[in-house]
Amino acid sequence: MSARSALLLIGLLLILLVRGVLLWIVVPVSAGWWLIAIPIGAMRGKPYVGLPQTIGWADLNLIALLTLRRLTPFVGWSQASKVQHRLNLVDLA
Repeated sequence: MSARSALLLIGLLLILLVRGVLLWIVVPVSAGWWLIAIPIGAMRGKPYVGLPQTIGWADLNLIALLTLRRLTPFVGWSQASKVQHRLNLVDLA
């Protein structure tokens, strides 16, 4: 294994580790955001965004932040109802 591939592997493992730790903060915050967004979205006539979509939206943006948008672009809240990404319990480990 070359030094470059070893550094790449270490970098990916560090991103996964940091993401796992930050998800313990992001998931409760996004659940709170979801509780606030439900009545606001209903009053404004916006499409309903479920809790799994909200958490997936937050995780996608966390991945975009950690990788500096190299793996995925940032997703605006207006696109949250179209998010297909889902978070698994393994991701929190």
